[in-house]
Formats: sequence, C-alpha cells, structure tokens
Amino acid sequence: ATLKDIKPEIWRRFIIPADFRLDQLHDVLQVLFGWVDYHLRCFTIAGVKYGIPDPDDDFKTVDKDDSKYQLHQLFKKVGQRSTYEYDFGDGWEVSLVLEKVLEPDPEVKLPVLLDGKRAGPPEDVGGSGGYMNFLEAINDPKNDMHDELLHWIGGRFDPEAFNIKAINRDLRGVKNKKEPGIWEFDYVIVNAPLGFTSRSKWPETLTEEEMQILRELPLRRDIVMMLNYIKENKVVGTASTGNFPRKVFRDICNQFVHPPELDFQWRDGRITETQSEFDIPELMFRHILANNGYLIEGKAGSRWKVTDLGYLFLADTEAWQYWHLLVTWWKMTNWFYFSHMHSSDEVNFSLFSRLALHHCLSLSDTKPVMLRDFVKDLAEQSENCFPNFHHSQKKDVYGMQEHFIERILIRPLIEFGILDPIYEVSPILGEPYKDLQAFTITSVGLSALESLKSVI
Repeated sequence: ATLKDIKPEIWRRFIIPADFRLDQLHDVLQVLFGWVDYHLRCFTIAGVKYGIPDPDDDFKTVDKDDSKYQLHQLFKKVGQRSTYEYDFGDGWEVSLVLEKVLEPDPEVKLPVLLDGKRAGPPEDVGGSGGYMNFLEAINDPKNDMHDELLHWIGGRFDPEAFNIKAINRDLRGVKNKKEPGIWEFDYVIVNAPLGFTSRSKWPETLTEEEMQILRELPLRRDIVMMLNYIKENKVVGTASTGNFPRKVFRDICNQFVHPPELDFQWRDGRITETQSEFDIPELMFRHILANNGYLIEGKAGSRWKVTDLGYLFLADTEAWQYWHLLVTWWKMTNWFYFSHMHSSDEVNFSLFSRLALHHCLSLSDTKPVMLRDFVKDLAEQSENCFPNFHHSQKKDVYGMQEHFIERILIRPLIEFGILDPIYEVSPILGEPYKDLQAFTITSVGLSALESLKSVI
C-alpha cells in the first residue's frame, strides 16, 4: 500500500486474511497510515467502485457495498492493482498491489504489518499538496505558518517516524466483525436492558429559571423535532447501514436550532457535498440518543418508526425529556463510538464513566478549567479502569488524547448544557473557526450530574 503523489514514498507491506471484507481492509489501512476514520472512502477494483452506497447519491460515487465482498472474491491474481481513496476533500489515494498469496499459518496472528517507511500524514492536512506545504512550514521557523501549524499538530511532527511494533499493536483491534447495520450494532449501545427506567426526583425539583433553560436547549428541541419528522414522514433506512438517506438527513438538519454545515466550499470555489449521515456528528449524536433511548426503532432497509416510549416522551415535560436523554447517554451509550482513537474493549466502561462523573462534579461554575489540565488529571486517575489512556497521555505529544476526551465526553456535556465552553480562534484556520480551550460547569449541569450518581 503506497500513498500516491508524495515523495519520498510512504508505504506499508502487510498480510491480511483472505476472508476479511473490503470494509475491514479499510479499517486496516486506517491503522497502517495513522488515520482515525473521520471521512468517507472508496475502493476502485477492476473499474468498479466499492464503498458505502447512498440511494440518494445522484453522482454514483459508489457502485457496490464494500461490506458485502470478501477479499478473495475480488483479489485473485498476483500483481493485481487497485486504488483506495479516503477523505474526498483531502483526496488521499493509496495504490494497492497484491504481491503474494500465502497458505494460512495458525502461528501468525493477522492482520500483521511486515514493513514500511515514514509516518502517515495527519488527518485534514489538505491532501498531498497540503501535506508538503505543512512539512515545509513546520521545518522553517521563518515561514508565516510555522507557529500556527506546530500548535495545530501538537508541538512536534516527525515525518520519518515509523514504529512497526506500535502499529501492529493497534492492528490487534481490527477484528473479523459481523456485517454492518449500525443501528443493530452492540458498539452503539453499552447496556440494553429492555424497559430501563430513567425516573428520578430531579426533574420535579427545578426552578422556573432552570426549566426555561431546558425548554430552550437545542439538543432537546432537535430530538423532539426529529421524532415528529419520523412520525409524519416515511423514513426508510439505507440498505447498507440503516442511516437516514440524503434527502431525509438534509431535511432534518435544516430544521435543527443550529443547522450544521452540510456542504463545504473550498477556496477555489469547489463544493464538497456531504454524502452520508456519518459525516454529520451533530445528527449522529441525536440519532444515537433517540435510538438508544428506545424512542425510535429501525434498521438497514427498514422504515424508522417512533416507539410507544417515543410517543410518551413527546407528551412529557421538558425536564423529563432532558433527564431521559441524559441517562440514555451516560448509561446506555458507548461513548467510544464517537472516536476511534481507543476501542471500548480497552476500558471498564462502568468504572470509567463513574470516574468521569466524579471528575466533572469537581469542576467550578466560576473558575474555568483548561481542557489540557482536565484530560491530564482524568488520565492520571484512570490506570485501573482505562490503562491505555492512562499510559498514552504520558507520551502524548500531539494533543490527541485531548481531542479524544473532547469528542467522547466534553462535546456531549456541552450539548447537554452541562458545561459552558470557552473557545479561542483557531490558529490555523482563523475566523470563524474556534478551538475549545477551557470550560466551567453550569448550575443546572451540576445538579443534574449530582442526581446521576443514583442511577449509574
């Protein structure tokens, strides 16, 4: 596997089981090049494009579903070449060559990396051209972008770094998983006891001022709107994943209190259209909360419907709606779905969620805490429940663990109105883009988290 249009070359030689599917080859390539699966992908094999199909894709970006084909069905001849594309914005292309077909060896655990050269380029660096400009800037103190890009990457980046042991360790997390249909996957839901109750005395103790905060909360309002949309419209999940099709996710997102950007315009005027619900974190977060809270039900190729509990939810007070969603997220949802940096297999989730709750309750509503300090303190206390996070924080030179905790914990708490964020203008992108620097806890958030102690 060799990245195109980069010199000196960045390449990897590896062995992968013949019964792995194409979507699992994608998982392997993400690990090999140090990416974290933020974007869409596509394989081109013998002129056919394989990826995540979207029935509303007028441009036919993908011809066939990559989760339906095993490697031995498509790679049959030594010397056969194909292309893997990742992140249609950055436009990474990886040339794949089948060099040899081996007999199975029960002593060798697959997939395994045999050799390679140089570090994979960072996510969202701007493709091959952007990567070369990035390297030039960080190595030239006189470059106008030197300080900004070093800050963006976390202080240091070595393009020649290549740690085969670390990559092979990460490859152990790539398993021969079952076919996807995401809304039926175990990794979306942590615990699924049917008929779980989220009842508490907390919603009945709120002041009128606190009730008004919950009435106006965008997250709650968006989910109520989404349930009403599903109730009033025929919404059929896509055939491969069960996600909302393009027309539906555009309709729903446009009705959010704060509609997310669905298309990105580049400086040269090009527009990249969002192809999948996977690429809209705001929608995925709301969809997962509604699904895991038993408010809606659906799956690949089937119609999404509001459940009986969903109808009760719509008729309930704003405080009870909020409480149900908060318990669903804290108790019923796998936070690790929102970041692929660590696997949920690495953590005792029950203990880690309790530790996170204890850590949040120590926050002040007047004195801001820096994200960096919060993550450092959390990592220091997580050795027993999340050892990989505990140890990786000690050698984290890129700020990746801060990004990880921001995705799985801090952003959701901001969505729930529990944390009040403090942003600064992004040093690399400038206005209007901002980076999270610090936060305080809100009074409503503090009382809600205190009540959570009795249900987790």
